Amino acid sequence: MLNAILFENNSAWWLPLCVAIGILYAYIFYNKQASSKLKFLLFSLRTALVAFICFLLLSPLISSKDEIEEKPLIVIAQDNSQSIPLGQSPKFDLEKYKTDLINLKNKLTQKYDIAFLSFGDAVRNAGSWNFKDQQTDISSVFSYIDNQYGNRNIGAVILASDGIINKGTSVTAQSLPKQTTIYTIGLGDTTIKKDLLIRNVNYNRIVYLGNEYPLEINLSAFKSPGEKSVLTIESSDGQKLSKSIQIDDDFWRQSLTIKLDAKKVGMQRINIAVRPLDSEVSTINNSQTVYVEVLEGKEKILLLANAPHPDINAIKQSISENKNYDVDVAFPYNLPGNINAYNIVILHNLPSANTAFSGVLKQAMEKAIWFIVGAETNINQLNNMQPLVKFPVGNLQDFYTAINNDFYNFTVSANLQGFFKNLPPLLGQSGIIAVNGEYEILLNQKSATGFPVMFFVKGNKNSAFLNGEGLWRWRLENYKTTSNFDAFDELVAKTIQFLSVKEDKRKFRVYPVKERLLTNEEAVFHAELYNESYEPVNTEEVAIEIKNSSGKKYSYVFSAKESLYELNAGFLPEGEYTFSAKTMLGGKRLESNGSFVVEKIDLEHFNTTADHQLLYNLAKTSGGEFLLPDQLSKLEQLIDKNEKITTIVHVDNTYKEFINIKWIFFLLVLLLSSEWFFRKRNGLL
Repeated sequence: MLNAILFENNSAWWLPLCVAIGILYAYIFYNKQASSKLKFLLFSLRTALVAFICFLLLSPLISSKDEIEEKPLIVIAQDNSQSIPLGQSPKFDLEKYKTDLINLKNKLTQKYDIAFLSFGDAVRNAGSWNFKDQQTDISSVFSYIDNQYGNRNIGAVILASDGIINKGTSVTAQSLPKQTTIYTIGLGDTTIKKDLLIRNVNYNRIVYLGNEYPLEINLSAFKSPGEKSVLTIESSDGQKLSKSIQIDDDFWRQSLTIKLDAKKVGMQRINIAVRPLDSEVSTINNSQTVYVEVLEGKEKILLLANAPHPDINAIKQSISENKNYDVDVAFPYNLPGNINAYNIVILHNLPSANTAFSGVLKQAMEKAIWFIVGAETNINQLNNMQPLVKFPVGNLQDFYTAINNDFYNFTVSANLQGFFKNLPPLLGQSGIIAVNGEYEILLNQKSATGFPVMFFVKGNKNSAFLNGEGLWRWRLENYKTTSNFDAFDELVAKTIQFLSVKEDKRKFRVYPVKERLLTNEEAVFHAELYNESYEPVNTEEVAIEIKNSSGKKYSYVFSAKESLYELNAGFLPEGEYTFSAKTMLGGKRLESNGSFVVEKIDLEHFNTTADHQLLYNLAKTSGGEFLLPDQLSKLEQLIDKNEKITTIVHVDNTYKEFINIKWIFFLLVLLLSSEWFFRKRNGLL
């Protein structure tokens, strides 16, 4: 709808001048001709043409206003998890419910916009339901609605579920607009039935050969007082244990800690089961299988120091917090007999003028090393014993530190970034430090020169350098400000982790994106292929054969993706898998092998008692209603009567340049051709 013609910068005041120019131009052109009707017509056409062209030069705009009606959006979200059919009462007709919900959707479609969703493992557009999702995440529904329809006129959300949540965060509708009403449909049965189950198992996923490791098994039983059962544990390395249990309450819970020995390197399957009770509602939740990876040994670390120092205890305590590391402290008077037993060496104030064990230091140079350079370090000896870094000599001073934001060797958490802001000074060498090799700086001196303080050098054996002693003050400062040592421990742990990394020089590498999958997660693999110059290649075919523990094989071919290869093998059954990938490059056959595990997930069987209270609270908080399946027919009427669910009228103002309108061109052509026609006809050309 055309509202008005607008002009910029008050240019509308030039309209009379446009007309005057048109009249003047026509007068000059036709004033010598005798007066007649033809002269008047030609004069008028020329005046109109010139005035109109001048008018267009003023850049007029056409303002139009359109009113667009947006109907309310009704979002229907149906729980598609396994607990829906498992937890229903015998009287509930699931097929009839599905038909009723589809009928409701069809009726609402005539008045409103409809978004039909299903949720469980993930949120999807609901074409159909099979109730086979292995988890329930209701919070993801509201996140999805907010992301997909946040700018829409959301009138109401109809949430059909049993209220059982086993994934995601606590349920809240705060992400939705405040006026959105939530109607909940309570599926499932709230009656507590007789059941014995393994609620969950807490365990360390990685243990070390020769160590004892615990399994914390949490059991629950309902409506089973006086019953007895037996808990059994069997591991793939041959260990078998059993324990009798006595249930003495209607709502019984017990936590048992069972210890096993790490006897064999590799992935160990542990089956945990409780003997089923008579007439219990489900026996699937009576067993669980967990997988523990047994590694050959812990990372052994030698902290070799010139003399006792507060830094030594600070570093040792921090490393000891990580169960994956064993740390020993040694001084010149108690050197270890075999330094080759250690994977990482930390040198504190070494070499020094007081040490005379160059042979041990020479052995240490074959390891990944963390050099901590302090007041007692002999800089000349240090520069001579390693080729990576040359420190300045004789300029010892205190200095504060500042973080380098362009550091990428490992992730610096927000907690660690905050820790670096107000630290006590270190005592170290100040001056230009020359580094030979690929390195990144984590900390610089907080000064105009900004000399490096803590930096990391990559190579066949990674190295870390800290130019300064006084770490013990950092640890105390961490506790003073936060009542814990988390940030200091993170710094030490990530430094050790960097030193632990071995450079992978293989030209063909294949690996799963996740080495531990759930049965509802897709198995995705990446492959990397390099030529002799270590340039990535993705033109050769890469094939992989995946085999489970029973010998069944799955064969696939990778797809090239950018500089690497990718394969999505889809969903795989529970079990342990090995894989072998092969390719050819330059006439050479290359192979890469590995393993992964797919863990079964039975969360939907652990609890089948519906939580209608959660659904009721969610509905009432938003001003909606909680309904049972046989009350579906009321929903249409409730939505129609809800005054908050209304059509919104959007006013769309658009502006268009007058000169871009098509009929303007034809008008100009008409004026020109009309004048030319009359002049031609009357012999004036």
